[in-house]
Amino acid sequence: LREEYGNQEIDIQSLHHHADEDRGVYRIYSTPSTVGVVRTFRQSTVTTALLKQATILEYLARCGYSAPRPIMTLARKSVSSYEDWSALFTTFIEGTGADFSYASLSNLGACLGRLHKLSEQVMTGTAAPAIQILPGSRFQLSSAIPYALSQLLPEAHRVPMEIWPLYRGLITTLHHIQQTVNLPITLVHADSQPHHAICTTGGEMILTNWGSAGIGPAVLDVSYLLLISHLEKPDCSLIQPDAQAIAAVVQGYCQQRALTDQERAVLPDAVRFGIALQGAQHLPTILRGPWRKSVQLQTLQACYDISADIASLALHYFRHEATHLS
Repeated sequence: LREEYGNQEIDIQSLHHHADEDRGVYRIYSTPSTVGVVRTFRQSTVTTALLKQATILEYLARCGYSAPRPIMTLARKSVSSYEDWSALFTTFIEGTGADFSYASLSNLGACLGRLHKLSEQVMTGTAAPAIQILPGSRFQLSSAIPYALSQLLPEAHRVPMEIWPLYRGLITTLHHIQQTVNLPITLVHADSQPHHAICTTGGEMILTNWGSAGIGPAVLDVSYLLLISHLEKPDCSLIQPDAQAIAAVVQGYCQQRALTDQERAVLPDAVRFGIALQGAQHLPTILRGPWRKSVQLQTLQACYDISADIASLALHYFRHEATHLS
């Protein structure tokens, strides 16, 4: 901080809860005010990822979209390096963390709608140069689907009959999304949830944690929020479709943007897409251990079981909002 940014009289507060010692998130004070938040990583391979995140945050700043802003080094670089560490230093958003209240979920839906509306030119095929240089997101189909399938398909011989319907459903979801055409592509957050949002003292909801963001299908972004809005309770056995939560997300989103016919048609698979990505990440490890006791597997199964009901309710509310607006 001293050598790269010129900060001298500072205090540092740890904000991260990671077990490993190769990363950190710190709030930086310069009495009496907050200077910003620095995210540090020991791995040299993360520099590219941090540069991508900085590119997105700089683009949002140019568009006037509320989000953390990169703080430049003395050498006017958006990502700093010191010894074997890389870091991204951003402004700090003052406020309180969002929660799972219906008001918060509606505001989060509106945040996503505004974000997707920013890149309407992408949807019409006349993308501005500024958008064309943005990196792909966690939901970029050309990379996410091949990777997920490469993780899941080799595990077929390990899958017990009890969870075969789940496994087959995840594969089918990935294939269905892969075969879908004409999905509007926008800038997406790709990890929107109450834990990644701040409500400012002025009442504005601001998304944080942009590490997964980039270009991707808009419908996958809002569908992920629809699913995550049901995961407030740690006990996965209590997960049930919440019509009011779904209505809140849809209402907030439709204040900014309406889904296309193609997006509404793919909604059931879009809600399951996030589950499929989680399955690809965790299922190979789960199947090599005591899978019946796996909380991750129980959560995957519970989310998959309610995904159709979430999509059905969401489709109803999207149609209602479209009728209301027209």
